Amino acid sequence: MLKKITVFIILMNLFFSCFHVKQARKIDVNEIDAPDNDANLSFTFEFDGNMERFEKKSLEYFKLKETYFPYSFSTTSLFPNDTLSVFVYPFEDNEKMLQLVTISDFLGTRDQKEEPTVKKTLHHYISIQVTDQEGNDVLKEESFRNKAVMEKLRFYQRIID
Repeated sequence: MLKKITVFIILMNLFFSCFHVKQARKIDVNEIDAPDNDANLSFTFEFDGNMERFEKKSLEYFKLKETYFPYSFSTTSLFPNDTLSVFVYPFEDNEKMLQLVTISDFLGTRDQKEEPTVKKTLHHYISIQVTDQEGNDVLKEESFRNKAVMEKLRFYQRIID
């Protein structure tokens, strides 16, 4: 009898658990993305998704005069002696979790609109590419300029978060 109860509890635990169907990318602090081809590296980080605050803080940080955030621009904010081209790409990914049985399913009181079987969580990311006027990838090079730009991008990330 004790075996049956134990098996029943284990099975109920499994059915009431959530299973990942699709997992979003996990970025602890930031990452340097290296695409498969010979494209530019990207400085990528996750943020809270508040696009209005992101655009306002970005305009201030990069000292841009536009009334909107242009996503591709030239600036001396990252390295004072150089005008660098910056491409900022915000993107999203979602995480889907499947819950086979909920307690309300078990009781027969489940509302499909309020308790969906598949739960989605949206994650927001920003990816930044930096090149110099000759088209060289600043994030690829091993130089003082690279270290200075990386430090400025980390500071920018803290402002956005």
